[in-house]
Amino acid sequence: MDITIASDQLPLVFGGIPNQFLFKNDGRGNFEDVTMEMAPEFQKIGLVKDLIWVDIDNNGFPDLFTVGYWTPVSIFLNDGSKLKLQNGNGLEYSHGWWNTIVAKDFDNDGDIDLVCGNWGLNSKLKASKQKPVSLYSYDFDENGTLDPVVTYFHQDKETPFASKDELVKQMPYLNKEFLSYKNFAKASLRDLFSASKLNKSNKMKAYELASCYFENDGKGVFKKKPLPLIAQASSINAIAVDDFNKDGFKDLLIVGNNYEISTQLGRMDALHGVILQNDKKGGFLKVNGQHFDVPGPARDLKNITIAGSDYYIVTINNDTPIILAKHNEYN
Repeated sequence: MDITIASDQLPLVFGGIPNQFLFKNDGRGNFEDVTMEMAPEFQKIGLVKDLIWVDIDNNGFPDLFTVGYWTPVSIFLNDGSKLKLQNGNGLEYSHGWWNTIVAKDFDNDGDIDLVCGNWGLNSKLKASKQKPVSLYSYDFDENGTLDPVVTYFHQDKETPFASKDELVKQMPYLNKEFLSYKNFAKASLRDLFSASKLNKSNKMKAYELASCYFENDGKGVFKKKPLPLIAQASSINAIAVDDFNKDGFKDLLIVGNNYEISTQLGRMDALHGVILQNDKKGGFLKVNGQHFDVPGPARDLKNITIAGSDYYIVTINNDTPIILAKHNEYN
């Protein structure tokens, strides 16, 4: 077995892109870094939150799927000697704040589809190709350190997410140039940071915040379909795949939430665990009669077997795990 190591951050550098690694096993437990040799595009793909290995092109070699913050859903095709980033697959503008990915044949047509858990739509942040959430990284106050500035569109105007009080702690010069809150509120993004500095900055964007099902058309092109509204109530951090109603089609058990975020947004706490039933038509739907509750910031979800019976164990940040027993349909 070889090893993949991924990271979603650099210490003290918000938005900084860390190295990702592939280590090849020589068969005796010695590992060699072969990232640049086998997958140079993977090394700087972005802030990776999750990855899986699945053979999508049926050539006998597992392919690499990655998701993360400010990054698109990415597929690296494996020919046995190199991993090459796939292009022209419909995922070009899928940059989001992705947390997790699963890959299965959900529509029973013989090819691999994807489901990816994202930030969700239950916050004041919205994103699209025309109006993305953006991250500008530059030494705006010229003190020798990079300053990250996150922006979003409010009433068709690109504006910093951080308040005046938060920004002046990071860049005190803004307090001198924009003394009043009124003047700060009227200032455009380019008034605050200058077009020249913004143009020179390193830019990262998120175009999609909805958690989505990506249906494979059989030719390696994916069609995006947002999951039902209940699944957009909060961030999705983990997904389990199972045929819960025994109809031959794979369903989803999703958990999530996020408490460790800005007070301007409030806690992302509206998701209590939900099963999405496969509608057999290329999508998913919420059904009634789900007799379980997963509150709190769920981080991961795994299937386990205890004394011959199936269970799911859900880990909760700063709390004890929750164990769900799999019984009859949706119980």
